[in-house]
Amino acid sequence: MFWNKTCVQHNGFFGTKVSETPSNTTFKPVLSGVETWFRMIVKTIQATPKNVDFTQYQWYEMSFISMFSKERDMLLCFDTPRSLAWDMLNVLSDEDDKDIVTGPYGLHQLLLEQLMVTYDESVWDIARIMRNNEKSKGPMGNTDLHYFLKLYEDSRHTVHSIEATQEATKVVECIAQQCQILASRSSPHREILSSRADMLKFHHTMMQGFLARAVSNDRRMGNEQNLTSNLMTQLDAKTNVDIAMATKDDGAAMKTIAIVTMLFLPATFVSALLGMNFFNFDPDEHGGHMTYSHDLWIYFVVSVVLTLGLFALWWVWQRLRQKKLASSRLEQSNAMENAYAVLQKT
Repeated sequence: MFWNKTCVQHNGFFGTKVSETPSNTTFKPVLSGVETWFRMIVKTIQATPKNVDFTQYQWYEMSFISMFSKERDMLLCFDTPRSLAWDMLNVLSDEDDKDIVTGPYGLHQLLLEQLMVTYDESVWDIARIMRNNEKSKGPMGNTDLHYFLKLYEDSRHTVHSIEATQEATKVVECIAQQCQILASRSSPHREILSSRADMLKFHHTMMQGFLARAVSNDRRMGNEQNLTSNLMTQLDAKTNVDIAMATKDDGAAMKTIAIVTMLFLPATFVSALLGMNFFNFDPDEHGGHMTYSHDLWIYFVVSVVLTLGLFALWWVWQRLRQKKLASSRLEQSNAMENAYAVLQKT
């Protein structure tokens, strides 16, 4: 089952099998072998070049199989950081440190000592990302689209960090509990197991601290997102207020112009109409009365046609303007979709 799809895609588990043999001197069985299999994952932040927009990272989906007996003591490690393997080999090659791995769960203790460094670097690298985001804002914050996408990307790191650290904490707790159970049994390694269980409990408390830091990073990310959103809302509100004030001033000016126009428009129309050649006022003719031409209808026909033509041109211009605005909004929407598509591939 260790190699099936369910276990390979799991984010953390622990299993053990204890072998015992009957004792020749006592009725209680004696420990003869211990097998364990467990899995832990961690997300590490890589050094990101300046020309790369988003943070680079690497997943380590670590799996382990251990076997302890009188004949051998073995620990198989899969997909671990290369530095972790070299550090363990350096410790094992030192004659003074060979007693550290004597007995059951000795290699587990050595492994967890190295994994503490890996998880510590993981959560603090993400904490530094949070700090850089907090320091990158100006007096009114950073509200451009690229910064929003970066916050989304960084929030994924915080969520994954909590998931990985939480499951790893449970695995370390299970290892410490199983070591304590073995220490309570009749075994020639009882004293070593008891001391080792205390060290494994210490590693468990260390993992709890890393988990608390990961949760703190996620809360800081939430605060950063809320702050950026609130700043954006305030900027929008300020812009709307400025637009409203400008609109109010324009409205007051247009109102004044409209009133003046209404006052002079009737008189202007009458003077323009009577000033045309269609009307004739000669005191010496027609008994001093004003006369008008029978072709006066031409004026009204031409005026109505030109007015309708002007309204038609205005309507066509409005339709073209609306199509242009719709095309611009579509381009912006496509740009946003492409940006999110690129973000999901990272």
